[in-house]
Amino acid sequence: MQVSTTPLTSISASDVSWLLATQAGSRLLSGADLFTMAFALSGRSHKEPLTLDEAHDLLLARGLPQALAGSALVERMRESTSADPAFLVYNASTFCIDRNVGIPRRLGQIVFRHDVQRLLLAHRAERPPPPERSVTRAQARSPARARRTEAPAAPPRSPSTTPTPERPPRAHAAGSRAHAAGSRATPAGSRATPAASRPPAASRPPAAPGVAEPAPPPEPAPLPAPPPRKPAPLLMSGLDRSELLQRLAGPPSSLAAVSHALRAHLLASAEQFEELLALAALTGVEPHRYQIETARRVLRVFRGRALLADEVGLGKTVEALTILREYQLRGMVRRALVLVPPALVGQWTGELAEKAGIAARTTDDAARTADPEAFWRDEGVVVASLALARSAKHTPLVQAASWDLVIVDEAHHVKSRTTAGFKLVDGLHSRFLLMLTATPIETDLEELYNLVTLLKPGQFATPAAFRAQFVDPKDPLSPKNRERLRALLAEVMVRNTRADSGLALPPRYVSTALVDPLPEERELYERVLALVRARGADAGSRMLASTLLLGAGSSPAAVRGSLERMSASERRAPGLRAALAALAKLAASVRASRKGGALVDLVRAHDEQVLVFTRFRDTLSYIEAVLREAGVEPAAFHGGLSAADKRAALSAFRDGRARVLVSTDAGGEGHNLHHCHVLVNFDLPYNPMLIEQRIGRLHRMGQREEVRVYNLCARGTAEERVLDLLDRRLHLFELVVGEMDMVLGNMADERDLEERIVALYATSRSEEEIASGFDAIAEELAAARGRYEQVKRLDAKLFGKDYEA
Repeated sequence: MQVSTTPLTSISASDVSWLLATQAGSRLLSGADLFTMAFALSGRSHKEPLTLDEAHDLLLARGLPQALAGSALVERMRESTSADPAFLVYNASTFCIDRNVGIPRRLGQIVFRHDVQRLLLAHRAERPPPPERSVTRAQARSPARARRTEAPAAPPRSPSTTPTPERPPRAHAAGSRAHAAGSRATPAGSRATPAASRPPAASRPPAAPGVAEPAPPPEPAPLPAPPPRKPAPLLMSGLDRSELLQRLAGPPSSLAAVSHALRAHLLASAEQFEELLALAALTGVEPHRYQIETARRVLRVFRGRALLADEVGLGKTVEALTILREYQLRGMVRRALVLVPPALVGQWTGELAEKAGIAARTTDDAARTADPEAFWRDEGVVVASLALARSAKHTPLVQAASWDLVIVDEAHHVKSRTTAGFKLVDGLHSRFLLMLTATPIETDLEELYNLVTLLKPGQFATPAAFRAQFVDPKDPLSPKNRERLRALLAEVMVRNTRADSGLALPPRYVSTALVDPLPEERELYERVLALVRARGADAGSRMLASTLLLGAGSSPAAVRGSLERMSASERRAPGLRAALAALAKLAASVRASRKGGALVDLVRAHDEQVLVFTRFRDTLSYIEAVLREAGVEPAAFHGGLSAADKRAALSAFRDGRARVLVSTDAGGEGHNLHHCHVLVNFDLPYNPMLIEQRIGRLHRMGQREEVRVYNLCARGTAEERVLDLLDRRLHLFELVVGEMDMVLGNMADERDLEERIVALYATSRSEEEIASGFDAIAEELAAARGRYEQVKRLDAKLFGKDYEA
């Protein structure tokens, strides 16, 4: 929003009182505006922070109508100053850095937005305010002192069409005292009491006999409707020009003095956390109330060392991002380490970039191998695979670095004192530590002891003392002295539950659409599978096997593109290149796919918009052509588009110009598409977490409609076996958002599920071997789900609702 080029100057206490009396109830003044005026009135410095309660009392004393006071006003200021950029600009431009260069802030230094200025100018044109000195810090150390030193009021004039509003009794009393103080310096009777400071009629003594009662003031004319409130910062002038020039003419400060002054400022004001600056700095995030209170509690009560144990799907990542960003904005965190399971490195990196604007280094970067010491030592945020960081090669480097904040996601992986993961975290040097897990206890209570000891050593004394005080020898999962245990846990743990969070998602329905492939499709698939079995047994060729197997299950176009690129690579052996080229020629002859026709049928069966996911760019191009041929104009989204083209594709889909959005998995990262309710997986990743991430673009907080998911696959392919395993046999798609990750984390084999399935196809020599391999995976998944369900019941029983924010 623009600011007037000729801003009002010498803003007086009367101006503020008029604004409070007439506009505080409207949408013109935000909570941040109100707090800003209160801070300017108070004359406080950063050494004397103004609390919300003090701001409330100060505004009430300065003319705020009594009807607007109370806890609602405090909450209005709290919420607005947490998210309004005005508060951030105000802090940056008016907080003193050092008391030696601190400049008193006066009301006359406020520069209001042009909409507030226009209203004040109109008010002054009808009734100019009485001359009044600006309130300095010395005069306004407290509301009472400000009222005692206020300048005498101006003599009365004839009634105006817009009289000064009458103040509530509390404000009148203060004004009467200020006027009385001024009267003692003026001959009696030389100045009449202004209308604004007269007591209400009910409190004035009756008129003397024969003296006419003064005429009541006319009814105030209706004020013009204020212009619409637009989000814009309140611009504040933090410096007096003459004093600034005087200080600039003096000797310069040394760099060390400036550094010390900045550090002193941080120490004086950084850890107040009255308001959260991070809420305005996060993008695409609408934190729920419990998430905000969790972050505030961790920052203010737990001092940055906490166990975040919310139930699955309630957004522990958002809470951790809020805390990280808050510390960064306050200059308290420069070096942060995020330890996560290997499969979550990419997801965390994307969340940091999309939501917090943080470009993190990862253990997948080439910089780690080029200069490992610098990789772990440099400033910034590092997202590291826990498996890599706990290795003998990297543990000394990670522990030698000095971290400001460490975040451990899926912290149940470090719950045992005998594991390398626990020893890694135990040896880290970090002021702040966040442990994230929905299952703090899985097998016995000592796991809880270990996690809490990492956060707050000595909280539970020694392991022997913990067992003696809290563990029942007859049942290690049933604690003794529950009340004492809960009291100690409440000092380090927050656990929000789905029941009390008020969050509920509509149902989602997942179904499989099996299609019989064309004969030429079947022949191509069998030939690809034979090549995978012939060449994929070698671990060095496993990537080739994975790409070909997944491409063959996607579409002939996808496998053709992969074969052509592979056969053109001179790094491959001549015999392999010849075999790849022959298969590419066969794939080029297959122009149609039954899955394409099935997709068109699904789109026509729904009158609403449809989101289609595929893993391959070549398949995306094929789907676009098929839909256009059917009379449906799609929008396309993939990683090769420019940022502008990506925005255009999403905009076309969101505003309804495109009925179908065809996206690669790049569209599954960080984009909110919950206005859509129908999703089609044209092909399937073998990793169920990737499928869950696709579904999560639609089935997420904010979704109000039922979500329908269709999994397209050709009969007789690996995709059919994967769907049979995940859906029909184990019903994993029925889990709550986030629970699938918990199930997979409970599997005994830590290898990625996709890697295991590709290895199974590459090494098996018959369909019977493949079927047996899938049966083994199914049994392991069923056992993992059983363990997770048991742990979930245990944690619900132990923790209940006693640790909510």
